[in-house]
This record gives sequence, structure tokens and C-alpha cells, in this order.
Amino acid sequence: MKSVRFYTFGCKVNQYDTQMMRTAVSSKLNVVDDDCADIFIINTCSVTGESERKARQLIRSVSREHPDSKIVVIGCYPQYNPDELRALRVSAILGNACKKDIVEYLEKIDKSEEPVIVIGEVPYEYYDLPICEFTGHTRAFIKIEDGCDGSCSYCVVPFVRGRPVSRPIDSILKEIKTLEDRGVKEIVLTGIRLGRYRYNGVGLSELVEKILQNTSIERIRMSSIELEDIDDKLINLLASEERVCKHLHIPLQSGSNKVLQLMNRKYSYEEYKEKVFYLKKRVENLNITTDIIIGFPGETEEDFQRSLYAVEEIEFGKVHVFSFSIREKTRAVNLPGRLPTELIKERASLLRHKASIVAKKFKQRFINQVMRVLVEGKTDAICSYLQGFTTNYIRVKIEYDKLLIGRLINVKLLKFLNEDVYGKEVK
Repeated sequence: MKSVRFYTFGCKVNQYDTQMMRTAVSSKLNVVDDDCADIFIINTCSVTGESERKARQLIRSVSREHPDSKIVVIGCYPQYNPDELRALRVSAILGNACKKDIVEYLEKIDKSEEPVIVIGEVPYEYYDLPICEFTGHTRAFIKIEDGCDGSCSYCVVPFVRGRPVSRPIDSILKEIKTLEDRGVKEIVLTGIRLGRYRYNGVGLSELVEKILQNTSIERIRMSSIELEDIDDKLINLLASEERVCKHLHIPLQSGSNKVLQLMNRKYSYEEYKEKVFYLKKRVENLNITTDIIIGFPGETEEDFQRSLYAVEEIEFGKVHVFSFSIREKTRAVNLPGRLPTELIKERASLLRHKASIVAKKFKQRFINQVMRVLVEGKTDAICSYLQGFTTNYIRVKIEYDKLLIGRLINVKLLKFLNEDVYGKEVK
């Protein structure tokens, strides 16, 4: 039996797609996690130029170190810019729609001496290939939606993923029950535009209610969600249901209204702040994390300072800082006022430093409290500590005990040291 190795770049949806492909090929191929395989499948991302650069770097490395192996490049990068990949030594360049038929494409690749190149249209309906495990995770991502109908001026996602398509409810519930039977304690509802989930009139909030009613999964977490997609029903579920995790990742992108308008975001900073403060008032111990883009064309020092101030004012538990990356096909290509690379790097570094200070302040509020932690596994090869997450997404380190892995336990948070929170199990 031939062996296959998967690599994944990008978002939680891509991680789910990789697990879906692993499940599909596992009956015909030996799926391995080491760097020696007959076939390498690289599931790619095109959100930034940096993600594409890393993919090319990996392709060249695999090609150099495993010259007899086949390399399959699949996903958003081929969908966005297949011509750039043709110059590399690969066996296949496949678009996103090819993921559902990965077994058939691997058979074609095996018989072909020339590269197999199939891009196709982005999917216009949900292709449903459930998974039965989530390799290497105590938490499992559940993909419920794909695609985005947003028109952010910097984003290629609508070009590579298409418009929103939603997954049947019965399929979602069945998959959750299967994963629960395999020992999964927490699911993360995932989508490209999560809040656009709608199947037969059922939206995200109603779906969460159905999961609560029809499964016994101990934790339900939501991945990134846009501000305008958070309705009162969802807020009520966050506030009242213990099984719904007290954490939301709500992209801000900038603290400057001028920049938000240039980005074609659908809110002002004041509207964002008002809703987040309302959420924090309604949901006890809620952790709000976010994305911020630095160096958008036309961003002035004043605009940047507004983003710095926003991080402190809202007290984000974590900030993912992205340096602006120009993407062809987007409207931002034509905007004036591009910033020098070094200035963008400098501002990104300053924002990360500010975000680190603010995150520490947020986490220190919970020192000496007892919180439920899902223990996910060891922190490193030395195995001196295990790590897990609280319901509000604070990562906690505890002393190593292999019997705790995969369990939800009570932990007293004891101290904050070098960006990490340390705790001890409370019986």
C-alpha cells in the first residue's frame, strides 16, 4: 500500500478539508505523519502572499528531498494563481472543488506522466464528505459552511471559495455524534463566513440550539464570526448555556474608520466597540479575540495609533496581526498610498507588543480562579507539562499526567509567566 503525507496551510476550514481528504484516501493509502511518503498532498492558502511563499518553499523542499515522490498541490493557491505553480516540479495542481474527488484524482495522477491540472469553478453547493475523527486533536473542527459573499477590498476569498453554501443539519449532527463516540469533548463550528450559515431556514443560532438538544458534546465553540452576524439569540445562548464556550473571535481589521471604509467593512469602530461592550456585559468572563491588518494603503500614523488604542480599549484576549499583502483581483490593488515594507513591519511589531501586554492583563484577571480546562496534550517533546484551554480560550499549562489527556478537569490558575498561564488540578 502506498503512503501519503498531508500538509496544511491556512484556516480551520482548510484543516477540516485536510481531515476530510485523509478520511477519503485512508482505505486505499497508508496515511503517515512523517516526512517519507510516496505522495505528498499540500493543501494551500492564498489569503496572503506569505502563505503562498511558504507553500512554494515546502514544494521545493519536498521536491529536492524526495525526487521520486509525487506532489499534489490543492486548494486556494491553485484556484487563485495556477500559473505560478506550473514552474514547480509537481504532479498535480488541483482547485478547491477537486478535494471531494481526491481519490479519483490520485488514481489519474498515478497513471499520468504529465502533471494533472484541474482547477474548475468554485463549488456552488456543499459537498458533504463527513469525517469520523480529527487526527491529533481533542477538539474537532466541524465545517458547516463554505464560501463568502463579502466584498472586502483586500480579500481574495470570494474568488477562491465562492459564495456561501451550507451543510445539511442532519449531516452535522451525525458527524458530531460520531466524533463524540470517539472521545472528542469539544467541537469548533467552522466556516469561511460562519454567520452566513443557513439551511432550510435554520441559521447559526438555531443550529447551535439543535446541537445542544440532539447531542451530548460537552463544549461547542465558534470560530471566526463577523460582527453583523452575531444576533440576540446567539448572545442569549452564549450567556445562558454552559456548554457554549465563552469566546468569540470577531475580526476588527482596523481601529480607524477611514481605513475600515477603504477596506469596505460594514461597521464603524464605534459600532464594533458598542456591540463588543454589550457582549462582555451579557456574557460573564467572555474573551474577545480579533484580527487586525497593518499597513493598508493610505494608513497614516494617526490611523495606526487608533488601532493601538482599540486593542487597549476593548482589551482583546489575543490579536492576530497581519501585515497587508497586496492581492491581485481585489480593489485594494488600485488604492493609492502603499506603505513601505519596513514601516509595515515596524508597526506590526509595535501592535503585537501592545497586544501582548493587553492579553496578559486580561488573563491575570483569572489568576486564583478555578476553571474547567480541556486537557489536549503535551506542550513539547520533554513532556514536562500538559496544556489545555478554558471555556474562554485561555491556554493553561499543568504538570504532566498522561491520564489527564482528553479530559475536562477543574484547574486553579496559579500564575502568569512568560506569556503562559500555569495551573494545578483541583479534585
